[in-house]
Amino acid sequence: MSSIRGFVKGTDEPVWVRVLNAAYKEYEDWRAITVEEMLLEEKRPIFDFEGRFIAELSGKPVGIATLTLTS
Repeated sequence: MSSIRGFVKGTDEPVWVRVLNAAYKEYEDWRAITVEEMLLEEKRPIFDFEGRFIAELSGKPVGIATLTLTS
């Protein structure tokens, strides 16, 4: 069964980084990020926890999505 759930601050950072790095590993100019780098990004005022989602298949994270709303 597949599902999409909201990002859980303080828990999902390793999941996000793992899925993101796996998705872009084939790109020559991609430099994998670390959990520590993501934690620094989370401190920026424009970082939106509510706009981040994790897709799961049978309970296993398989994708990530970011939603940005504009006025």
